[in-house]
This record gives sequence, C-alpha cells and structure tokens, in this order.
Amino acid sequence: MSHSEQDKMVRVLRKARALIEDKKRWTRGEYARDRWSHHVDPDDVRAVRWCALGALDRQIAAGSRVHMHLYMTALELYRSESVSEINDDMGHKYVLKLYDRAIALAEQGE
Repeated sequence: MSHSEQDKMVRVLRKARALIEDKKRWTRGEYARDRWSHHVDPDDVRAVRWCALGALDRQIAAGSRVHMHLYMTALELYRSESVSEINDDMGHKYVLKLYDRAIALAEQGE
C-alpha cells in the first residue's frame, strides 16, 4: 500500500470512528437511522445514528479496501469477520475497540 493510500485509510477510519464515538450517534440493527429511529441510508442527510459499517459507508463507498481492512481487523481481534455481528451483538465499546485496532494497524501500514 502506498503512503497516500495508507494516509487515506487512516483518515477514513478516524472519521468513521468519530462519527459514532458518542454512543448517542451509534445504532444497532440498521446501517443508519434518522432522529425518529427510522432506517435511512448512511449518506442520507437525515441520518443521525450509524452502526460500525454505516459510519464507514458514510465516508467511503462500500466494498472499498478500507472495508476489507476493517473485516480483517475484526477477524484478528474477535475471530469474526462479521462487523455487523460485532456491532449488533457485542456492542458499542467493542466497535470502538475494533476501530482503534484498525486505525493502529493502518498507521503501521498493515
């Protein structure tokens, strides 16, 4: 991975994490929700809460190299590449830990 790709990955991961750092801006069961808890697309202007993947989708198109990095980090950290299960079943603090590890690995170029 080039240095610019590495920088972009770190930047995208940090923005996604910051979006859901406050538990009031995080959700389960949907990629994103509006203020009435209705499902909306992650990039919808009405979105106010996101899951782990919704926050990432808000920053970069699904299926990106950043997504794969998050899945691989989930596999390493929790022995599961299902970020949705980590989000929905394990909870907010585990999602933040996942992002922290993914950011650290990206900073190291891994």
